[in-house]
Amino acid sequence: MLTSLQPFLARSKELHFIDVLYPKLVSQFQQEFVHIIDGGSGIGDACISYWNQIESHLTHDLLSEVRIYCYEPLPENVKVLRSRFGAQSQYVIRDVALSNRNDQAEFRVPSRMTGKVGSWDVGTSYSGSLRSSSDQTEKIAVQTVRLEDEGIPCIDFVKLDLQGAEILALEGMGRRIMDPKIFYIETQLLYDYGALRLLSDNGYLLYYDRLQFGFRPDLNFMPLCLMDQLGICIDKLHLPNDAGIPLICWGHLDPSSPILDPDTLVIRPEISKQLIDEGFQYLQTDCFAISPEWANRVLPLMMP
Repeated sequence: MLTSLQPFLARSKELHFIDVLYPKLVSQFQQEFVHIIDGGSGIGDACISYWNQIESHLTHDLLSEVRIYCYEPLPENVKVLRSRFGAQSQYVIRDVALSNRNDQAEFRVPSRMTGKVGSWDVGTSYSGSLRSSSDQTEKIAVQTVRLEDEGIPCIDFVKLDLQGAEILALEGMGRRIMDPKIFYIETQLLYDYGALRLLSDNGYLLYYDRLQFGFRPDLNFMPLCLMDQLGICIDKLHLPNDAGIPLICWGHLDPSSPILDPDTLVIRPEISKQLIDEGFQYLQTDCFAISPEWANRVLPLMMP
């Protein structure tokens, strides 16, 4: 269940885990939050953010203990990761996909950068997935691994951004699913892929970060009245550009909104269908899940 703190977080439009909560965790708990799994590393932007926060808040004598495990199967992305981090001991680059089995699998890449956008190079991508899809996408064979079998001695914090395949990575943690103090997981709210349910069933407390949503490319208008009715609020827009990034909206969910199913923590099926019919292509958030053993220590850091 989403807890009673969620209404406060929903009103905090600038809340973002990496900017607000993670620095507090490192500063407060030091070496207890410096062993990171980054599932779906892309080209490493999130990894750099984590390291910057660690370097700013960790005592100098503990920096050698930091390990950031970067899991990324797309070859172009891995090339960028190696050029960025290959000589730095705190990063461990794994050119494999996290899943629930040690095997080979089909990895779907719907789009790649056609030009350089910030730190994203030509040919790299931010949207590949192991999840089956009816979309016309490029398909490549990748190696998959179970995190439980990776032999990592300590897991403090796990970030998963796997385009709907987060449940596979969680299943692959096996008995180690209770090791992390916090998970930070990209969550698609229009569909129930099971990741939040699995964490909730294991006693994790769940909170939503800001919303991100987008619409079908052929849509000529945005259903603002429907969004207002359902409590989906826009805070800012990213307009389409020549590099292939479409219209993206960021916002928050009004705490009085009726659209969430309290058991699955995703949009109620009848409302999900209505949003899809109106042109929503996706509605997602980052969810941070706190282990029951750490709740009493972490929650005070989140209070207003």
